[in-house]
Amino acid sequence: MITSNQIRAARALLNWSQTELSNRSGLTTPTIANIELGKQKPSAPTLQRIFDAFDVAGLEFTPGEGVKKKTGSMQIYSGRSGFQKFYQDIDSTALTLNKDEFLVCNVDERDFLFWLDEETLFRHYSTMNKASVKYRILIVEGDDYMPAMNFTTEYRWTPAEQFYSVPFYVYGDKVAYIGFEEGDVTVFVVESPIMSILCRRQFDEMWERALVPNVDANKGFTPPEKAEKKAVTAPKKKKAK
Repeated sequence: MITSNQIRAARALLNWSQTELSNRSGLTTPTIANIELGKQKPSAPTLQRIFDAFDVAGLEFTPGEGVKKKTGSMQIYSGRSGFQKFYQDIDSTALTLNKDEFLVCNVDERDFLFWLDEETLFRHYSTMNKASVKYRILIVEGDDYMPAMNFTTEYRWTPAEQFYSVPFYVYGDKVAYIGFEEGDVTVFVVESPIMSILCRRQFDEMWERALVPNVDANKGFTPPEKAEKKAVTAPKKKKAK
């Protein structure tokens, strides 16, 4: 498990204050300070939260109390805990940007909400608001489940024949491909400025061909267990101007 020296070194490498680590780990600033000073012996869950915060920020810990930036260009997140880490990475990335736009394609919001716990979800909404991030999201034609409409999010409908089963998510210089399977989820995140630009260009082309929903969206957050899938039918089309 990581040591107090590694925690201090990791913060220095990322230029994080103790308050920044506190915000990203969900621990209090005094707790971080006491751990680093050796005044408090942290529990395994507490150290795991600190480790996870540095992990999603792109650091890895090495033997001999070492720490370095990850050299790999791809990160893989699996299962429910992995999906929470994926959203932590989205939040961490958002805080390094200035009023960016995130793009999500081929989305059924029910799949996302099923794998997110409420704490992670509401922290995500708060972070997006703090970072002034705007979203554009493409969902299948006829789907009126748009839980993020209370936030700075715009939805459009992709015609059913052009809607694919694998969502992709563009945030900053990262592109995530998400595989929802029966009882499991896997997210592949590639950090590549060129890939981000190409995927944004592809998304913009799809956005221009998409339809403006002509139904009232469901407002507010629906708990994952209540966000059941339903058959959708395509109402009268209204083309985007």
